Amino acid sequence: MGTPHWADGVAPPFRRSIARHEPGLFVVSLSGELDLLVRDEVADAFARVAEEGGTRVVVDLSDAEFIDSTLIGLLIGELRRLRGVDGTLVLVIDDPRILRPFEVAGLERVFHVERSLAAGIAFCEQGKLAGQAE
Repeated sequence: MGTPHWADGVAPPFRRSIARHEPGLFVVSLSGELDLLVRDEVADAFARVAEEGGTRVVVDLSDAEFIDSTLIGLLIGELRRLRGVDGTLVLVIDDPRILRPFEVAGLERVFHVERSLAAGIAFCEQGKLAGQAE
């Protein structure tokens, strides 16, 4: 994967948010550069979701500018946690640059990926098992 490119040469700031959509269903939105520098903040978000009983998780990457293997590893960890509780994990990715590392590693067959947040939430509401790709 190449170096990210931004029009003004400055990477957008990292942001994260956690929203409870309904009992057990959370949306974790991550934006900006997703790399080693933000690993702890993302891990804390997943820990909070787990503590609050999250078993269905939508990770919205639609505003991500870059993702590295560190963050992909965290997503794999969250997928394993959710599989252990018969949960669901959906990634929302609408940018081919963000999807590409998953494809290269063969992970698009492991993660369920939707192109919109609404579709990701709808998939989780159906209660499918974590990581079931269609």
